Amino acid sequence: MFSSLSFALIALMVASTTHAYWLMGINNFIASERMDPIVSPNQVSSHAHTIFGGSNFGFNVTSAQLRASKCTSVPIPQDHSNYWFPHLYFQWKNGSFSSLSGGAVVYYLFSDTPGTTTAFPENFRMITGDPSLRTYNASSYAQQAVTFLCLNFDGTSTRFNQLPAQECPSGVRAQINFPMCWDGKNVDSSDHKSHVSFPSGGPDSGTCGGAFPITLPRVFMEVYWASNDFDSVRSQAMNPSQPFVYANGDPTGYSYHADFYNGWDIPTLQKAVDNCHCNPYGDPTCCVDAGIFDFDQKTQCHITPQVDEVVLGTLPKLPGNNPVTYTAGTPPPSTAAPPAILSPPTAYTGSSPPPGACTLSGGAAIVPSASGYGYTGCYVDGSPRTLSNTIQPATKNVESCLALCKSAGYKYCGLEYGGECYGANSLSGSGRGETDDGRCSMACTGAPNELCGGPDGLSFYTLGGSVNITQSCTRSATVGGAAVAPPPPVSSPVIVSTSTKTTSTTSSTSTSSKTTSSVKTTTSSSKVNLGTGNTSSSSSSHPTASSSVKVTTSTSSSTSHTTTSTPPPSGSSGQEEIEVYTTTVVQQVYMCPVPTSSSVTTTTSSKAATPTPMKAYRRHASAASKFYGRQF
Repeated sequence: MFSSLSFALIALMVASTTHAYWLMGINNFIASERMDPIVSPNQVSSHAHTIFGGSNFGFNVTSAQLRASKCTSVPIPQDHSNYWFPHLYFQWKNGSFSSLSGGAVVYYLFSDTPGTTTAFPENFRMITGDPSLRTYNASSYAQQAVTFLCLNFDGTSTRFNQLPAQECPSGVRAQINFPMCWDGKNVDSSDHKSHVSFPSGGPDSGTCGGAFPITLPRVFMEVYWASNDFDSVRSQAMNPSQPFVYANGDPTGYSYHADFYNGWDIPTLQKAVDNCHCNPYGDPTCCVDAGIFDFDQKTQCHITPQVDEVVLGTLPKLPGNNPVTYTAGTPPPSTAAPPAILSPPTAYTGSSPPPGACTLSGGAAIVPSASGYGYTGCYVDGSPRTLSNTIQPATKNVESCLALCKSAGYKYCGLEYGGECYGANSLSGSGRGETDDGRCSMACTGAPNELCGGPDGLSFYTLGGSVNITQSCTRSATVGGAAVAPPPPVSSPVIVSTSTKTTSTTSSTSTSSKTTSSVKTTTSSSKVNLGTGNTSSSSSSHPTASSSVKVTTSTSSSTSHTTTSTPPPSGSSGQEEIEVYTTTVVQQVYMCPVPTSSSVTTTTSSKAATPTPMKAYRRHASAASKFYGRQF
């Protein structure tokens, strides 16, 4: 689904006057689809979201169903809640879109006084932010809740109220606060907001009272986007100064929003907000040692698609054909036919779906075998390349690539970025073996019904190997709005329709070897004010201390000022200053080769002499995200 990238937190330091909290870097995203069980239950939603949390996510959910999930991508296994937000894309000059890689960290903040904070109730849900906004109102607490940080781990990061109209050397961090004051009566409301409120002082300060007397945990979510992956091709964007667009067609960022549906084991959450005050750095492991909850950073949790639509990779239009608009308001509904709903989804914790699980087949699909090669998975590519020999000219479909590998005598063959063809007799480089993160989702340039890898992703084939790909999907007869039954209290939600058809393809499988690599890392520390996003940084070989440096804060009116990070005074509004440590590695960007002749040649160079438009992509993550040892 997503490649590893930068920007997660390893440790932090909070002044003694601030509230208790813990933070958790998610293990992975479970899916990216046009689904939203809060705003658009029982139907395909208007835009693509990326989701993490419990595996029973579906078109309808309840807290009980989420708690019965087979797995969760949140590292606290007692939290099967779902969290989701719109995906972010780069818009090319020709109108197409490429999805960005991302990762997320979630904070739970609450009072130090036991009995002051109430755990989320059964079936509680809420949204924060407004998808229709395209302008900024500085007096709105709801809009103050959304900020963006243009990250620069070398020392200066800049806060914006909109998507930054500048290059961000270490990527962009989207930050959002959820409301923390509840009316104590309703677990939802017609707009999914009116039953909750921000505290008296704004999104991150003040108290609850009046019509909203109950204080809930404050959920603060950071989503890290590897926008720097596209810095070298910004000139090829539709809008080079700010080339990124949210899935709902927003190029400003003012419409950023997020959703939460409670799937916690409620007694555990209540015990946590009453007693998890033992570590001033937000490290949850001391609460684990106290027996409050568990912590698992190793288990990856995924679900198979529930909408028959590819939303990641390079796409001719935004999912749902949403127009890109700077005008406030809800865009007109798409005239495109909605995709079919797939059933039943399958939850899994391994590197790939179990045999027989439904996978996307609308449009491009895996070619199981050709020319004596068998498909053995999607491989992460690296630098140098996993398959060292480039076959030129670039092929346009799987069959032609495999035929060229066969004629060159290669045991292994792979396709990347829609048709680039590579071969070798052994694996090399920093390729990390099989992955199921969705990076091999690009259709072949010469065969739109075939998958030809993707950015940093090889559709990998082995000579003489056999594959065992059994794809069996049931598609709703009524696309986009089939009758949907709530998921049962097991790992496989069931979607019901009056008429269905089943398609399947079968062929044979084998195991392929994997490679590993190590990278040299450097560590830097920075201070972030959790309420404002202001950051200062310094280099350090040990996460023990940092010096204060300048931070530029940019507002929507393009005014700026310089501040110095200092601890909040006693009795402050509760904006937490934290100490951030980030492990980074060097980014290496290569361009794809331009065919210069019709003859078939192979080269061992990992760099091409001449770049082609729209073909820049990473050979290694710009900065490997790390949170207490977890990369995502």
